[in-house]
Amino acid sequence: MKIVLIAYYLPPANSTASYRVYSFAQHLQKQGHHITIIAPDWNKNESNFTSDLTVHFTHKPNDAIYEDTGKGFKNWVRREVLYRVFAYNQFRDKKPGKFYEGGAKLLENLDFSSYDFVISSYGPLDSLWLGRAIKNKYPKIKWIIDYRDYYSLYYKEFGIFKPYFRAWERKFVQSADGFITVSDTLKTNISALIKKPGELIYNGFLNFELRPDPDFETLINSKKPYISYTGALFQGDRNISQFLAFYKEHLSHHFDLIFALNNQVDKQFVERKILKMDVQDVTIFNGLTHNQSLLLTKNAKFPIIFNDFDPRSNGFLTGKIYEYIFFKNPVIYSGPIKDNELFSLFEKYKWGNHFASFDYETTETIDEENIQFFSRQNQAAILENVLLRLLEKSNN
Repeated sequence: MKIVLIAYYLPPANSTASYRVYSFAQHLQKQGHHITIIAPDWNKNESNFTSDLTVHFTHKPNDAIYEDTGKGFKNWVRREVLYRVFAYNQFRDKKPGKFYEGGAKLLENLDFSSYDFVISSYGPLDSLWLGRAIKNKYPKIKWIIDYRDYYSLYYKEFGIFKPYFRAWERKFVQSADGFITVSDTLKTNISALIKKPGELIYNGFLNFELRPDPDFETLINSKKPYISYTGALFQGDRNISQFLAFYKEHLSHHFDLIFALNNQVDKQFVERKILKMDVQDVTIFNGLTHNQSLLLTKNAKFPIIFNDFDPRSNGFLTGKIYEYIFFKNPVIYSGPIKDNELFSLFEKYKWGNHFASFDYETTETIDEENIQFFSRQNQAAILENVLLRLLEKSNN
């Protein structure tokens, strides 16, 4: 097969999305398929991930997770009116940006007439704009959307215009031949919206080789056994209050608690929370390398996952869970239980349990068979089978 992958995130950008696309490309190429990638240049001179892959770079991005919109009541009202009522950001973001503009210039000199598939990894929307442009230029190519995220189904910021954006998205992806996505909830909801067939392909873990970091490992192992969390809390959307109260009353005499957060906003959120609740023995790291984050998880007595209590987030299976289970320690879960896909996976695959029901005396590890199903290699093989079936079906 000949496949072009369109992805805004690609190593060395450190994200779940980056490693998802990278694992797809690496596996497919190793199986003898021809892979071409269109992506921004996150600093190609420092990347040893993609040196064996054909990558066409569009531009150098300036990617920021959080926008400083100002504090105070007036700014809060302004944000609510502009973003949640009148959907200002969504009308603005619906237009193609620099990723699309750079990709469109590349398409003037790239020939995909002999390709079988174009796969757009969403978001941002520019990846869909580029996939649709290739599909329009080469109608025989099959366009597959990798929906890692919702568009019009989820965001609060669509306000009173949500029906408009839902109709716009359905029409926008009309020429797509199908989609893949990262959870069963997303698959069901997206299929109902865009009326296209979908396939579930979970995220997973890469088999990283951890580099020794004696100073850091001495630092994190210098006191009591610890419970750790690495990643983002999205300024409190992943609520930590219930677990902190439980930790303070039941666990602080036995364990330390370590947060490794990837932005300053979350760090300030946790600092305010532990000060207000008077929780002791909490360490907060900010800006750890990926290797250090993995070492922190590996050396933890138990890693903890915080899940969003907003029911609209049910389909978002945080990418950290796969790194957690890779190290085979039972995982503490903090979040909603009823009708929640992530917690149902905890129960099905015996990853761990809710913090109030967790056995903190256990020495058991996660079953090896359950771990390997969630390897990136296994999930990439599922994608290959999906594409081969589609190709065989079209040839018949």
